Amino acid sequence: MQYLKPDTLATALAWLGELGDRGTALAGGTFFVPHRRELFTDVEAVVDLQGLGLDYIRLDGQGLRIGATASLTSILESSLVKGGPFRVIAETASQITPLELRNRATAGGDLCMSAESDLPTTLIALNAELSIAGDAGTRMLPLEQFYLGYLQNALGPGELVTEIRVSLPPPWTGAAFHKFKRRAIDLPVLNACAQVTLDPGGKCASARIVLGCAEPVPVRASNAEQVLVGNVLDDEAIVRASEATGDLEYQEDIRASSEVRRTWGRVAVREVLREALKRAKGGI
Repeated sequence: MQYLKPDTLATALAWLGELGDRGTALAGGTFFVPHRRELFTDVEAVVDLQGLGLDYIRLDGQGLRIGATASLTSILESSLVKGGPFRVIAETASQITPLELRNRATAGGDLCMSAESDLPTTLIALNAELSIAGDAGTRMLPLEQFYLGYLQNALGPGELVTEIRVSLPPPWTGAAFHKFKRRAIDLPVLNACAQVTLDPGGKCASARIVLGCAEPVPVRASNAEQVLVGNVLDDEAIVRASEATGDLEYQEDIRASSEVRRTWGRVAVREVLREALKRAKGGI
């Protein structure tokens, strides 16, 4: 297999465009390496994205900007992320284990190979957008629209995710993440993240509730969100919202049955909504 190390993003895009299905981008390698023989049998060359200056974490007037090759450990440890309105992102990264995986895995790679991961769930709940570069230039895409199916995303030939953008939330907004797994180092059996915003009267002005590993790709619990918006966000409303997640088409695999996931989905949504409400009332 050929190893290519570009000096610029433009060169990386050109090489990936020329290679087509015979090439793949490589960042941390935590998905590619263990699945190389199983899922990448046609790949003849890897294009290393490290060293292209995409490992940054920045905060500007619009919100948080995370470069695609920023490691999960750097996100977890960043003072821009672990405090204030984006802390749920750091809390989510802390749940991705073991430490060696966090040190190597990158934000962009984790999002692109999202079948069984945590970060996509949280970032969709925060309404994150992706900056995607290709021969035709750069386009923005809501992360919610990025996933087309199991191990399938909206990247076109020769395109790369270069940045994740998360807007600053309005006042009286809170978010929380919860995860079920079998063992400390396991992939999630199911996870959930919720972000809620309160109006001055204490009613729910907006809500985004996302479950991961419930279906083949992260999914919003739209019915649960509708239970909350416009109503007083109390524990009774939270319980009703959690029950409304039962209509999702929960998948079944070797790690859990659909009924187990349905039960855990209700529990997870109650947990994240209660914590998100507490944080919203505190102004964070």
